[in-house]
Amino acid sequence: MRNPIRVARQRSDLWGRFPLSKARRPGQQAGRTPGVNSLSAAERNLAAVVSAAVDALESPPPQAVIDLNARREYERDILDTLAQYAEQFADELHAQYVASGEFAARELGRKVAAAYRRVGKAEQPLPSTAALNFRFDKLDPRAIEWAQNRAGSLITNMVGQQRAVFRQLVTQALASGQTPGSLGRPLIEALQQVSPGSPAAQEFVEMFGANVNGLTERYEQAVVNRSLQMAGELSERGVDPTKIVERVRADANKYAQRLRRTRARTIARTEILTANNAGRMGAYRQAVEAGMLDSQTARKEWEVGPFDVCPICVELGRTTSTTPIPLDQQFQASNGWSGDAPPAHPNCRCTVEINPNPNIYSPTPLVGSGEDGDPYRFGDIRFTDA
Repeated sequence: MRNPIRVARQRSDLWGRFPLSKARRPGQQAGRTPGVNSLSAAERNLAAVVSAAVDALESPPPQAVIDLNARREYERDILDTLAQYAEQFADELHAQYVASGEFAARELGRKVAAAYRRVGKAEQPLPSTAALNFRFDKLDPRAIEWAQNRAGSLITNMVGQQRAVFRQLVTQALASGQTPGSLGRPLIEALQQVSPGSPAAQEFVEMFGANVNGLTERYEQAVVNRSLQMAGELSERGVDPTKIVERVRADANKYAQRLRRTRARTIARTEILTANNAGRMGAYRQAVEAGMLDSQTARKEWEVGPFDVCPICVELGRTTSTTPIPLDQQFQASNGWSGDAPPAHPNCRCTVEINPNPNIYSPTPLVGSGEDGDPYRFGDIRFTDA
């Protein structure tokens, strides 16, 4: 049986799969390029890990509504369960980091080699040849450290979101049906008739508990609101309380599953994009250490995605295309966001690009001038005129 969360070793750049055509099928969202909603191999594998982690979560115990100790124990269980997937998250992110680093290193080597040739620096010794031979160090411990830290952050965010969703559900359970005009009154009454004598709030949490696992607060609110509205409509039509509960439960489960898939895809796209750009930055920093880039003169730009670009990224792309920023400087948006590289938000499609040297690609101080006494240097390799 195939493992749905096997580690993928994707060897192509994330952005190579995005066509630029604006053609779309009838009914397709405007500005959405055909085929881009499908996930890449790396994204599919990470989405599978996210889904597996969410599926492993236990339903919150109904008694947690009124028992603080039960609530705290449940929240500890959330952390323990999701932490079991940290290694798999790290594996997927590390694979993309390395794949993107390798791609960026080859890309950078070609760009620098072409620049040297343009300024007449292709005579023997050949710095352009050295640039073409530059390769990303897959064994760099910083890549593993980055992936582990990012996986830890992802787990932390998922735990925090799950806690927030459960607490929101408890608040809704205690509030629903407390007043005659409450939106949740029909469902509360149906639950009480199906399970006479049981606390309504506990029945409410038991009904929605498993459904809200893995959702954001906004998605959880959407599931509950849809269910309450449906219960009200069925009650007005005189549907039997047992049927109301059955139909609402089935609809809530189906709707929540769809939202869970959406969230898994969002996490996968965002995290793989993050690893993609982190790998590119890792390659650029290795190039600095190898003497192929000068961190003082190299510049980076925010390259926007080919479609549906948000105002934040439009601003960053327009600003840095005019005035690229130093390699070690952070991008700054007017809304207060800052970062070393994209993404600036979930589902971002932007990437970071490097301009090796703004001074007409003249040799950087780190690689020498090529003159007597100042040979070209690439890492441990030295080129002289001899």
